[in-house]
Amino acid sequence: MKKLSACLSFLLLFALVGVTFAQDAPAVEEESCAFKPDIELTLDWNSRYVSKGKVVNPDPIASIDAYITLCGFYADFWAPFDMTDINRPERSGAYNNNRKYRAEEVDYVFGYNYTIAADKLGGISDLTLDINYKYWQYPRAVFDDDQLLEVGASLDNVLDPDGPAALKLGTTVAYHLNGNYSWWGTVYGDLSYKVNDAIKVGLKNTWYWGDKRFNGFGHDAVNAAELKLYASYSVNKYISLKAYVAGAWAIDHDTRAAWAEDSWNNSENFWGGVSVTFAF
Repeated sequence: MKKLSACLSFLLLFALVGVTFAQDAPAVEEESCAFKPDIELTLDWNSRYVSKGKVVNPDPIASIDAYITLCGFYADFWAPFDMTDINRPERSGAYNNNRKYRAEEVDYVFGYNYTIAADKLGGISDLTLDINYKYWQYPRAVFDDDQLLEVGASLDNVLDPDGPAALKLGTTVAYHLNGNYSWWGTVYGDLSYKVNDAIKVGLKNTWYWGDKRFNGFGHDAVNAAELKLYASYSVNKYISLKAYVAGAWAIDHDTRAAWAEDSWNNSENFWGGVSVTFAF
């Protein structure tokens, strides 16, 4: 009943947001929405799987991400695949079968975002508002699937829009709709520089916080920070390549203690990855 009520509440909120935006949006913006979806398919390889600063799988993973958007509405499907047999039952105890070359999880995201133009905000930056529902499925796992409701806001670029440098600032807040009904969120800044029409480099800093139920100890905390250095190359308007290196650090002392107890996964919180994206 709690899950049903939470899902119905989300659908009602989602509908209200969509109606409100539709009423407020000027006719010009409505006409600019062509009923032709944008689709992106990303294939990714990472030296380890890290979530919110914490290592989930210390071995390499491959992942696939499919994203489709139409008139602000979007759907996203993401799955990471265990490239070793580290998640066999006798090793980790987290799954009922060996997940080698199988998905550790499958994430389904459905959402809506709306952008307010910079000229309506004194020229500071475009402001993007987002709301989405996430379902994180863990095939053959001994723990439950997750459901979340997330809202976010971001200033897309607070620097000179005509210059090569850009700075995006944003925040997200998520609420678990099942399990321990916890809150967690992020605050981030993404500084990038466009070298030329094809090459871009950047540095993204993300801070994670959670309430005591999310953290698993007796207080709210800013529990981790992550720093990612990346570079991307646009082969053409359909294909782009990306590479990155990253590191994460436990900020709160109780978070450090929890990571130390899970040293099998968190002895080294540095990793890297490469990806290729096809856009249609």
